[in-house]
Amino acid sequence: MHFATEEEKRLWAVRLLVQKAQELGRTPCKGDFDETTRARIKAFLGPWPKALRQAGLKEERKHTMEQELTALAKEEGFLVSLLPTEEVPVDGKFRQFCEQNICGRYGANYSCPPDCGSVETLHATLLAQPHALVIETIHPIDGYENKAAVLQAKKEHNAAVLRFMKTMREHGYEGFCTGYNGCPLCDPCLKTKGLPCAHPEQRISCMSAYCIDVAALAERCGLPFAWDPTKLHLFGLIAFHKNGET
Repeated sequence: MHFATEEEKRLWAVRLLVQKAQELGRTPCKGDFDETTRARIKAFLGPWPKALRQAGLKEERKHTMEQELTALAKEEGFLVSLLPTEEVPVDGKFRQFCEQNICGRYGANYSCPPDCGSVETLHATLLAQPHALVIETIHPIDGYENKAAVLQAKKEHNAAVLRFMKTMREHGYEGFCTGYNGCPLCDPCLKTKGLPCAHPEQRISCMSAYCIDVAALAERCGLPFAWDPTKLHLFGLIAFHKNGET
């Protein structure tokens, strides 16, 4: 099959996806096509989620998913926004803040650098999931110098993120979450005792470990963010997929 232009390639792939959706009565998945056709669709339209969006096949599902997750998040008290993981702003320069070890967890917590993986490894892990749910909590404080209050707010925030990850799993979603100051499930982390992680599937890494630019992310999502000595804006990100989604 010969295509004269890139636009002809794109239109061919879009028509193929739309025809398959009409035939099946649902959004097609990768397994509905043979390997050669899947490779052509990816070459002409990009990764599968992007290909479906270009064919106009993902908007209804995304809308339904966004409605469900927004309702669940509001029950937990979160502000929330949904976007593709490929749109999450990542900048490797943020790894230096982990290396400064201000929190004392660098090399002492399995969820933190260097044990959690390189910048490139974590970015690949993020992109392996199609969706990113950005969640925010806002905590009143009486100044950043009140470290106990800031630490308590982050602890409460991480606990809420972990609870919400559990809620998402109960509703048919799977993935991983990020928060602040590394994983709090074991205190201290079993790494300090030379023991393996007790909760490898539940541990939560810091946003900075993934080098996520939180300020840019908040702006992109339309969520409030400010360095306010009376309000602490805390963010989390859950990278996920719906069970059965390919």
